This record gives sequence, C-alpha cells and structure tokens, in this order.
Amino acid sequence: MISLINNKKAEKGFTLIELMIVVAIIGILAAIAIPQFAAYRIKAFNSAAASDAKNGVTTFEAFYTDYYKYPDANAATGGTAPGKITLAHSGGTATSSYWNYSKGVGVGNTAGAGTYGIGSKHTGGNIVYGATNVTPSVTETNTSAAEGTAFADGDRPATGAVL
Repeated sequence: MISLINNKKAEKGFTLIELMIVVAIIGILAAIAIPQFAAYRIKAFNSAAASDAKNGVTTFEAFYTDYYKYPDANAATGGTAPGKITLAHSGGTATSSYWNYSKGVGVGNTAGAGTYGIGSKHTGGNIVYGATNVTPSVTETNTSAAEGTAFADGDRPATGAVL
C-alpha cells in the first residue's frame, strides 16, 4: 500500500528570512551602542583633564605654602605616556615639586609675581579646564574645544590677582 502521508524529512537550519532578521536586529543594536560608546570615551577623556587640573591646583597651592610664591610658567604637551613638569620659581630654588599629568593630556600655566593660571585638555576630549590663584576651583574655560586637538598656549587662562 502506498502511503499518502508526506514522508519528507524535517529540514533543520534557518531560513534566509530568519537570518536577515537577526542581522537587522544586530545592526540596530550596533547603531544605538556605538554613538553612546563614543560619548562615554569623550567624557572619560574630559574627566582625566579635569583631574589633572585639580592636581595642578593642589600642587601650586602646596608650592605656595612651601615657598611663599607660585612657580614660574611651565608648559607641557600630552604624549604617549604620563608625564610631569618640574615646578620652580624665579629665585632659582631647586625643588622637588612636580605637576603630574595623565597620558594624552596637555597642561600649562601662566605665572606672574604671586599669581598663576593653569589649564589642561585631553587630546581626545572637547573641554579645556582651568583655574587661577583667585578662583582655584577648576572650571570649564573652553567648552567648544575640538575633539582631537591638543592643548595650546592660548588655552591657558590669564593669571589671577597678585597676592
């Protein structure tokens, strides 16, 4: 007797439509996640620059406590490794005071008789941070800085009032 039932074996695997749906879902998730990841990176770079500016304020104020004057102007640029700049004042006194900064961050300061202005920016960030002896709390001095640009001499804030 011939069976009228379909003896076709059950096929295993995915259809082309199912695979296209999976690829579309992965594409949508990637389109959402990648811009968010980029924004988080910029925030992290900006946080590194802000932290280095805060460290600079602490270092400059400690220097003033030790020597009764602020250090002379220094500039450093961001590099591939963390760095430090040695702080000294015009009296020629050798010191062991350093302003440490993170990888990729550019820092610099302006100085005058009894004043300072410091700034920092990460190359991957988009904000320049600064402080002066009058306002030692770190503020955003340039919020329209371009991402991918290094700290420049023009990013240093003017010095505060003479003490």
